[in-house]
Amino acid sequence: MTRHIWLGWLALLLVGAVSVQAAEGGGGVSQRDWTAIRAVITGQLNALQADDGERAFFFASPDIRKQLGSADALLAMVKSSYYPLYRPRSTEFLEPAVIEGQILQPLQVVAEDGTVHVAIYSMVKGADKQWKISGCQMAPSKLEST
Repeated sequence: MTRHIWLGWLALLLVGAVSVQAAEGGGGVSQRDWTAIRAVITGQLNALQADDGERAFFFASPDIRKQLGSADALLAMVKSSYYPLYRPRSTEFLEPAVIEGQILQPLQVVAEDGTVHVAIYSMVKGADKQWKISGCQMAPSKLEST
């Protein structure tokens, strides 16, 4: 199965899980947590757009920080593999979900070229009780920007 097909299925699964989790009260994640999660993602997006690698690196989980090793490596990765997040034309948060204990916050991203993507952020809460980004998968969308 190609990556795009897999990501498409993940997006469909996410949409289905949203209604289940909403009915169950967000899977144990409070509205305050969802607000904090969105603030973390927004903070990293703002840092990326300002080419502030150190600030963007701050929002990454300890595991991601260890894996990448530096703020420069994070910026290089985003520029090469997640460019729509580096220079988005616009972003919009979609309904969050908890799937098998995984905290997921999708973000619709319109890239500079008008293509639409969905970035699915996975989040973790550290020992310091602060939310951090533990991963991000990009899925293309069939939507087109006008």
